Amino acid sequence: MAFFFVFTPFLERAMAEGEYGTLYNRIRLMETENKEILIEYQEQRPGVMNRDNVNQILKAIRKKKDQDNEYEDSPDYDSQSRLSSSDGSLL
Repeated sequence: MAFFFVFTPFLERAMAEGEYGTLYNRIRLMETENKEILIEYQEQRPGVMNRDNVNQILKAIRKKKDQDNEYEDSPDYDSQSRLSSSDGSLL
C-alpha cells in the first residue's frame, strides 16, 4: 500500500527549517482529533462508515466544524442564542 503525503505550506516550512518536533506534535494532534471525530460519528451512525468512505466523512465533518468556527468568530455570532430555544430555556 502506498501512502501519499500532501505537503501544505506548514509542512514545507517545518521540513525546510528542521522543526521536526513541531511537525510531529501537530500531526499527532490532528490524528487524535480525527480518531475522536470518527469514533463519535460511528457511535451516531453505526454501519455507515467503511474503508471506502472514511476519508470523505472525515473531510465533510472537518469542513462543517471549520464553518461553525468561522461563524462563531463572526461579529454577528451570539453564543446565547445557540444555547437557548425561542422560549429562553436551555437546549
